[in-house]
Amino acid sequence: MASFLCLPAVQCILNTPAFFAEKLSNLQGNLKKDILTRIMVSRSEIDLVFIKKEFKKKTGKSLHQFIT
Repeated sequence: MASFLCLPAVQCILNTPAFFAEKLSNLQGNLKKDILTRIMVSRSEIDLVFIKKEFKKKTGKSLHQFIT
């Protein structure tokens, strides 16, 4: 059970942009606007460029297209 709880932390440490790209690609509907906003603001000056690249690789569309 403890290893299951540590999996997101390990995923984030191993590949932070891929971790956040995965979180963003799983967002749907208005209920998740707060999560989208939190990720975009908190990562904007750190690695948002890399997150956008990982998002495009994962989903086939740009993060901008997804948000709009």
